[in-house]
Amino acid sequence: MQVLGCQSRRFERARRPASATHRDQWPAVNGTVCLCYDTHDAQCVATCATDIQSYSVRQASGTGLVMAKCPQGTVVLGCGSVAQTASRSRYRAAVVALRTSCRCYDDQGVRCYAVCGLLMPESSYSGASRNSAAAKFRLNLASKAITLCIILLITLSV
Repeated sequence: MQVLGCQSRRFERARRPASATHRDQWPAVNGTVCLCYDTHDAQCVATCATDIQSYSVRQASGTGLVMAKCPQGTVVLGCGSVAQTASRSRYRAAVVALRTSCRCYDDQGVRCYAVCGLLMPESSYSGASRNSAAAKFRLNLASKAITLCIILLITLSV
């Protein structure tokens, strides 16, 4: 299994103002786990899939707008970021840009992550016919994982 995206879910609503919170989620460079940081109690959640071709996790660091780009011929399957300093940023975001890179922003410094690869087309599953239950299940699971990542990215960027 390979990580497509990372999220964190808080156990309780923060009692402090929103400016006092700090959250980061990012994939490990080897793509096997998610790492999360939250100033409040939270659960770290990884969205994963199998059979991803040309899988890699790319990263870039900087201050302000930072782009982590996927290798040519692959697309972004997930984005993440982690602050590079202990200071609190007023603005932080990690979103997919043009299907081939993650665009991250942090006015205090950020490490931006792009999870890259290609999902296998349904017709290339070995031993499974195009209309088999296993092939439909895999395609449905991959579609749900991608939809979850998109919803997460929209939620985090708001």
